[in-house]
Amino acid sequence: MINNAYGGWTPLRNALRKLDLNDTLGVIKVYSAFKAVRTPSPFPADMEVHRAVYSDERLILPWEMEILAREAIIVCNSQPSTRYTGRKWDTFASLINKLRELENYISQYLVDDKKILQEVTVRIPHQQFKYQTEHPSKAAMVRYSHIFGHLSVEPIVKAKTGLLPKQLFTIGAILWIKYVTQYLGVHYPLDDLSLPGITQADYDKFIQLYSLPMKELKQRLTAERKLDNTFMYQFHTLQSYPLILTELNNRASHICPIPTLLFWRISSGLFYDLVKEPGFDQAFGTAFQDYVGDMLEKTLIGTSSTVYPEEPDTRPKRADWIIDQPTSFMLVECKTKRMTIGARTNIQDDMELHAQLEVIGKAAVQSYQALEAYKNGKYRPQQYPYNPMKRPFICVVTLENWRLMGPELERLREIVRNKLVEAGLASTLIEQAPLILCAVNEMEEFAYLLKTKSLEDLVLDYWNDQEKSSWSFIGYLSDRFKHELESYQHVFAGEFEIIFTVK
Repeated sequence: MINNAYGGWTPLRNALRKLDLNDTLGVIKVYSAFKAVRTPSPFPADMEVHRAVYSDERLILPWEMEILAREAIIVCNSQPSTRYTGRKWDTFASLINKLRELENYISQYLVDDKKILQEVTVRIPHQQFKYQTEHPSKAAMVRYSHIFGHLSVEPIVKAKTGLLPKQLFTIGAILWIKYVTQYLGVHYPLDDLSLPGITQADYDKFIQLYSLPMKELKQRLTAERKLDNTFMYQFHTLQSYPLILTELNNRASHICPIPTLLFWRISSGLFYDLVKEPGFDQAFGTAFQDYVGDMLEKTLIGTSSTVYPEEPDTRPKRADWIIDQPTSFMLVECKTKRMTIGARTNIQDDMELHAQLEVIGKAAVQSYQALEAYKNGKYRPQQYPYNPMKRPFICVVTLENWRLMGPELERLREIVRNKLVEAGLASTLIEQAPLILCAVNEMEEFAYLLKTKSLEDLVLDYWNDQEKSSWSFIGYLSDRFKHELESYQHVFAGEFEIIFTVK
């Protein structure tokens, strides 16, 4: 009986053993950067690139580049000969094919047929959709500058990292640009550090936060990587330390084989540096709630929608924000909770996933309790003038995308129904006040559509669509309002120039 992926992995290992480590990571970096910037950048003259790379989206997949980088670091060593090199298209294409054959091997021998649907609706979306929908962007940088630059969070960032958010973003963005454009490696120390507001000491602090020596990284990756059914989806140390200290042309240098990991690390990933700091949880929650409110208010100003803040009365639980329209209103609950790694990667036992859905279900029920409080005039005083003639809606907006769809979305709705009954409320409340779950970047696009459309048109139609109500909410909006969303621009796009130390 086959109980691990070793047999499927050995062809990939044998192919990687013939290749030079730095050379292979350089090729992976070029393809990874090509997918990240979404433009036909010129490839190095000494690389063979198949012409179909420019037109066939399936030929180079960014999540596969990440896995190849991890495996190259584990397997490859310095090779004096360049007889075998990933710069030759046939050689690199062979690596990709062997990785895909390994994935098929795992699916055939290590994944129970009964778990295929969960593979498709949980593991694959969390692996692939992040690369497809969370490209490095100005919008993401501005969003996280608002949150980490919040008055309650910025001092925690400074105390933990030794750097202000602006300094982190500046150094990270400059390095990201270097890696996606022309550099395999950046010399250390830098040949020329001429960034206003950034000293050599600041740069060194950044490097200490996000880099490891190649030898140590190889040891960590080798120890943590498992040849089991989670092979394609595992968290790994390169995600935490996307910069690698090595030697290039007899000089100490940092290389970055997957530039997108660097971008994610200095934006959404900054959370993991701070999560255990005293006071961070409450400060971060406040910063996120304030960002959502600021975004809603700026987006909807001058429209028929009005945004109301929390009620001053703390009992019962208040809605974080309310979007009010002439015929409907929506209670918005903001949550910074992130789905655990086990919940999104382990399909052999879904207890951890169920526990995570319980957390979101609890947040939704809090909003339904707030709705009942509005109905019954429980808040003293009450800012929002409740009107029983208006249709209510509930939204739980998360900072990180939970990517719920299909059976998991249906399971969440059932959890909410059960928790409503446990709270002494009718399970039918979820039909009377339909619930949506969306990530903050999706909420930004949703708010953009609300400038010209009603909550009923967007949410009720989604909820009542027998085929598409099991889709993610943003999936529904993107399908139905594709042309309208093509003109969407981030509401704080004009602030991009002020989030760095460089003017």
